[in-house]
Amino acid sequence: MNIVLIGMRGSGKSAIGRKIAEILSYNFLDLDEVLTTTLNKNIAQIVEEKGWPYFRQEEAKVCELISQKNNAVIATGGGIVLNKENIKNLKKNGVIILLNCDLETLKNRRKNQAADRENRPLLKGPNITTEIEKVWEERKPLYTSAADIIFDANEESSKKTDDLEKKALKIIEVMKS
Repeated sequence: MNIVLIGMRGSGKSAIGRKIAEILSYNFLDLDEVLTTTLNKNIAQIVEEKGWPYFRQEEAKVCELISQKNNAVIATGGGIVLNKENIKNLKKNGVIILLNCDLETLKNRRKNQAADRENRPLLKGPNITTEIEKVWEERKPLYTSAADIIFDANEESSKKTDDLEKKALKIIEVMKS
């Protein structure tokens, strides 16, 4: 059985996912990393050269492949929920957990991830706040309907490593119950 993390960019899918995998001795798979490694380009390059439909098509192929793994923690890209087949594939062998964050938390985290903006085509414009709000409104129903578990990923401590471990342990606890 896999643990699949979905949510908005900045919700902590990769960081928390790595920590869960470490604690459980599971494999960690970041869908975006697998995709960009497979295509040998970052997301911005893929979208610029081939467009969003091509990116989503390739994302679906990678999603189908990695969803067949066992005992993996899978961090998905924020747009994974845009294709219902992705969710079907991930649910075949996994529990889907939405890392839910309020908009203020997401905005703050995006401001702190400036280097990442060059590798991703969305949310890099002059008004990141408006873009985050728009994407959240579009995807919120998709995230909530796809999720088996909704986890509040807002809480943060001053020590990021402590925060990640605390969240990972809470998710593992919820999975066991």
